[in-house]
Amino acid sequence: MRYTFTASLIAFISTGAFYSSSSRPKALELVQISNTWIENVAIRSNGDLLMTTIGEGKVYTFSPTAKPAVSNPIFKIEGMNALSGIAEVGQDVFAVTGGIFEGMYQNNTMNLSLLKFDGDSFSISTVFQKSKYGPVNGISALPRHKHIILAADAERGEILRIDTITGHVEVAIKDKALAPVPGGPFPVGVNGIKIFNDYLYFTNTAHRSFNRVKIDDMGNKLGDFEVLAKLEKGSPYAPDDFAMDRHGNAYVVYWQDRVVKITQGGKQTIILDGLLAGPSSATFSNDGKTLYVVTSGQNNLAVSGGQLVEVKLSRFE
Repeated sequence: MRYTFTASLIAFISTGAFYSSSSRPKALELVQISNTWIENVAIRSNGDLLMTTIGEGKVYTFSPTAKPAVSNPIFKIEGMNALSGIAEVGQDVFAVTGGIFEGMYQNNTMNLSLLKFDGDSFSISTVFQKSKYGPVNGISALPRHKHIILAADAERGEILRIDTITGHVEVAIKDKALAPVPGGPFPVGVNGIKIFNDYLYFTNTAHRSFNRVKIDDMGNKLGDFEVLAKLEKGSPYAPDDFAMDRHGNAYVVYWQDRVVKITQGGKQTIILDGLLAGPSSATFSNDGKTLYVVTSGQNNLAVSGGQLVEVKLSRFE
């Protein structure tokens, strides 16, 4: 999600309650897409990465094993300039959400498409256009009903439940824990979401927090909201999206240049700091040993566009 910072806010650096690892992994930039904001990333079963973009409204594909390293745009949704959420909802089938972005996401512009792969070929189908709901950012498929996704409406502070077959949309959870802070520096509430062991994990950018709530098979709230990690008031950092490993540790990307590992107990360890140009999302390789981070390409004069960065994490497991 996009943010606007004041110079005074950026200048104030607060370490919060982070622990710093003395043996941080190396970050390797695999590719950079000029003049493009990469918003989200997902991985296919063959190891290829899919990246959504803001500004172009395109989905790019990238193979980490290909030589030379080249990212290729594979489709664009006409009339949409911003693609946000992406999640696998079937075998090599991905839901992609989008909308129109003009400084902020515009109401009544949410689009949902299905991207279906068959080997090297693919097809695109539209589930719905110009929904009164959303637009949304992070999305995650229900583990026992993969065709149904939960979706984060960051402006209204809602978790939507969307059937990617029928196109039916309804509000699953609405709570102040999901909402932005009126008049705050970040007009974005619930942002990245993931489901792990019957809990919905989520970042709230405005609250600068990483949280969870227990849910049932259909994504309905069962318990109280829990705050696992929260930055100090006035911190220039803000959590965006995240990836979860097989142990339930979250690797949260923080605007403007940080990746932090947060355990189930809330312990925070800085994995990367100062090397990324506006990280926006992350996903793991299929073997869980590599973290792929995508960025907006912001806040770094040496970078001209969104990055795809590889981080080897074997010794941090």
